[in-house]
Amino acid sequence: LTNHRSIDTSPSWSPDGKEIVFVSARSGSPQLWLMPLGGGTPRQLTTAGTYNQEPAWSPVPKSPWIAFTHQREQGGYDIWLINARTRATRRLTHRGSNKSPSWSPDGRWILYTSSLGGLWVVRPDGRCSRRIYGGHGRTPAWSGF
Repeated sequence: LTNHRSIDTSPSWSPDGKEIVFVSARSGSPQLWLMPLGGGTPRQLTTAGTYNQEPAWSPVPKSPWIAFTHQREQGGYDIWLINARTRATRRLTHRGSNKSPSWSPDGRWILYTSSLGGLWVVRPDGRCSRRIYGGHGRTPAWSGF
């Protein structure tokens, strides 16, 4: 699907299967890019910051929201959302360093790892952030069953 000298990685399908968001450094730093199924010219989604990674598209049909990890200028990471249509963004986490977002199958929660310890969830509007597991967690994923 891609053919660029930069590494293209971490693909995530839109819920309708017509688009793919992925990470590429083709603009000079890792950013999110969007392209239609079957190829075509990718469109850069993120431009803020110098390191955006781990995109995860909401599973809700026709949802334009993509969760991703954004590196802060002073270090550490936060979970953000970006709208694939309007490019509007929303920061979801504000404490600790947070990575690896994963949507619940119904799209009501986003699971992630945190330097605050364990696995955490937050709603897509940024409310109700809480720890759900206090042990070691890495690259969490929801079960669809």
